[in-house]
Amino acid sequence: MSKTLTSLIHVNAKKALYFDAYNYINDQKILRNDIPVYNPATHEILCHIPDSKEDDIKLAVESAIKGQKFWFSKSCDERRDIMYKTGDILQTNYDNIVYAEVKDSGKPIWEAKMDVTASIDCIKYFAGLANTNAITGQYINMGENYAFVRREPIGVVAAIGVWNFPLLTATWKSGPALASGNALIFKPSPLTPLTSLMLAEAFTEAGLPTGCFNVVQGGAQTGSLLCKHPSIGKISFTGSATTGSAIVKNISGDGLFVPAKRLTLELGGKSPLIVFGDAPLEMAVKTAMMANFLTQGATCSNGTRVFVHDSVYNRFIELLVAKMNQNFISNPQGIGDPTLDTTLIGATITSEHAKKVMSYIEKGKEEGAKLVFGGYRVHPPGLTSKNGHFLMPAIFSECTDDMTICKEEIFGSVMCLLKFKEEGEVIERANNTYFGLSGGICTKDISLAHRVSSAIQCGTFNVNTFNMYPVQIPFGGIKGSGYGHECGLQSIEHYTQWKSVYVDATSADNPSSMFCPYFDGLIP
Repeated sequence: MSKTLTSLIHVNAKKALYFDAYNYINDQKILRNDIPVYNPATHEILCHIPDSKEDDIKLAVESAIKGQKFWFSKSCDERRDIMYKTGDILQTNYDNIVYAEVKDSGKPIWEAKMDVTASIDCIKYFAGLANTNAITGQYINMGENYAFVRREPIGVVAAIGVWNFPLLTATWKSGPALASGNALIFKPSPLTPLTSLMLAEAFTEAGLPTGCFNVVQGGAQTGSLLCKHPSIGKISFTGSATTGSAIVKNISGDGLFVPAKRLTLELGGKSPLIVFGDAPLEMAVKTAMMANFLTQGATCSNGTRVFVHDSVYNRFIELLVAKMNQNFISNPQGIGDPTLDTTLIGATITSEHAKKVMSYIEKGKEEGAKLVFGGYRVHPPGLTSKNGHFLMPAIFSECTDDMTICKEEIFGSVMCLLKFKEEGEVIERANNTYFGLSGGICTKDISLAHRVSSAIQCGTFNVNTFNMYPVQIPFGGIKGSGYGHECGLQSIEHYTQWKSVYVDATSADNPSSMFCPYFDGLIP
């Protein structure tokens, strides 16, 4: 354990080329250089992280158990104030956090600014709920007697984050968990370890009790150890459906039906965006781009199946390709160094992921889809071919529902355009997927928008926009996209458990006499 590590939240991240990255347990920084982490844009080593083992998990859980008891003993107002102060500390260190997020994830700085702002909003939103009846519970008047139903924390929660939204997933999970009185152990993706440590340091500065927000670094084995630990009462996971299924098997209890732990899963999607013939096409084009190209296409809620009415299909493609040419062909700085304000799309997270996306693009060509834009490796000005992995977004027309690129989640900037004629037809086709995370529609007809939003099988739906998920509304999926919710009042349900307390205020000498009068005289 080192006492001389740099405080990440105060480091000048814009200038830093290498960062200390560590486990943050019991307010202590534990540094081990087990796993190298690379800057996606430069492919230079950004930091090293510990590969946390059983002893690390044991230490984190013991610390969390102790801290949670003290945290829950604090008043709701005290919890609110500490979380508000955390948000203020994050705001004060905004620029450092933004640059760390860019270097960690490869996303362009304009997106990182949105994510950090949303993360601060999230912490303050749940701070505002900490002393409301959303968390404190209910009072029930029963005449002379009364009852109250109180929300209580689960205890120790483990949360596993992802690389596409490193800080945002950390706040989406820690906000409701901490506001409800839990302690949280967060495992970031081994590809993006930095900004969750900044969040941890902000919580400590704000006065969060020791052990209530621990960060353990590592890969899949670390996550498995967290899921198996008997003292962890809930797992919140964001990631692939394959890993989510493994977690369900990992935490299953000995009983036939009762799981050993509470569980929230957000597992991705293959979401539809439906463009009807009456939609303003310039707006629809921008919506489709927003639905496909955020974070280099690595956004679980992306509307990657774009159904366009046949009456406007050709015109839509013409406008879409023209807009893409304007943004990325005529503008050579559209794809490149993610620290520059002029960059629209940054670096793919790893070479392996870039190869995966390119393999899907080749598969689309093989299966007969027409590549009308992009789909190739880019060498940005000022960066050599050895620096990171930059991909031009791909747009396919003439797609059919049975194509691999239309069925499987690619997690890259690959848009599939499909033609439709009738409302009922497109709803049936849109719902014909294993996933059920998001959906969207472009139209001027509000009645049509309501009908389609009701009919599409998904957890979140957008009208005339896409990927808009403010913290005030719940975010989550159905079907193969998981269960449970992040954000909104509904997320509190997943971090608390109910306790009902009935108080008989009239029969203190013989409490059972109200219901069982024939026992009078039998009970001493």
